[in-house]
Amino acid sequence: MMLAKDALEVRGIDTNRDGIEDANRFAKLNNINNTRFYAGNIIPFMHQFKDEGFVPDVLIVDPPRKGMDLNLINYLKKNPIKNVVYVSCNPSTLAKNVNHLQKEYVVEYITPVDMFPQTSSVEAVCLLKRR
Repeated sequence: MMLAKDALEVRGIDTNRDGIEDANRFAKLNNINNTRFYAGNIIPFMHQFKDEGFVPDVLIVDPPRKGMDLNLINYLKKNPIKNVVYVSCNPSTLAKNVNHLQKEYVVEYITPVDMFPQTSSVEAVCLLKRR
């Protein structure tokens, strides 16, 4: 939602249907009219969007600890998404996923975010730019 004021259109996809319902309610409550939210897996929606002529300039991903699904990695390798913002809760899977994408994307920056002080856990936000 925070991106909506700076974007022509924002589309969100999540497998959590309750989260999608909340996002739609929040958008309506706050008169945010340039957002759409979809419940389900990302790959079918990305293909649908492409068929509709919609290719995002930026894709923000926040995968589980195991990292991005191989299907999404392969999709990114073949499709012209200019920027990927990768929010990671596991730096080792972030590194593994970035390694798979290094021919197509270059790491612009990685910023650690200490969301859990006094623990060994750290989040990381990484910007990948298409070569």
